[in-house]
Amino acid sequence: MQKTTIILVRHGETQWNRERRFQGHSDSPLTGLGRAQAKQVAERLAMEGVEAIYSSDSGRAFSTASFIGNRLGLPVIPKVQLREILVGKWEGLYIQEIKERYAEEYAAWAKDQTLARGGGETRLQLRERAWGAITDIIAENPNRTVVVVSHGGTLQAIISSVLSIPLEKWHGLRGMENCAMTWLELEEGDWIRLKRYNVLAFGVAPIGDVEDELGEAQ
Repeated sequence: MQKTTIILVRHGETQWNRERRFQGHSDSPLTGLGRAQAKQVAERLAMEGVEAIYSSDSGRAFSTASFIGNRLGLPVIPKVQLREILVGKWEGLYIQEIKERYAEEYAAWAKDQTLARGGGETRLQLRERAWGAITDIIAENPNRTVVVVSHGGTLQAIISSVLSIPLEKWHGLRGMENCAMTWLELEEGDWIRLKRYNVLAFGVAPIGDVEDELGEAQ
């Protein structure tokens, strides 16, 4: 039976992940642990018969994808649509700074997490562009195995689309760990299925709970 397999990978740990700052479209480099995670996930993916690699063009994702590409001997194809959710003026800030500087905006978002943050994107806008990227990738790679490297919120949007989870219920889906993998499969034009979720490569240590008030934007 012919099938298309999409392996979603979250980027490795970054400096702002470690410091628990919002990232969004802003960037911070991979830490030593993040680079080790990327190398380990590359070794794991060498077992999967991967034929193409796509990545967000953000540095933390593209660096992670480059470790995978170097190990597999494949180029990395950048896609702007795979970037993290934009959180505007919240980017680079700690949660406590946001609560102090933007108290009313934060309170409104805490009650309704489908709202835009910091003048950025809504969950709906994120889902539309992220799902558009996935459908394009599937169309370009029928019956192939493809790796897609992206971000916590973006991957949550993609997986929520597969599972038909409403925007206001995303909190029910635990976010992916750094360099964790999720498998999606499409068989002979059928609907996309979630096969495996949030799988860590051998030897990859998680940095702790990726949920809490930061939510997506990691």
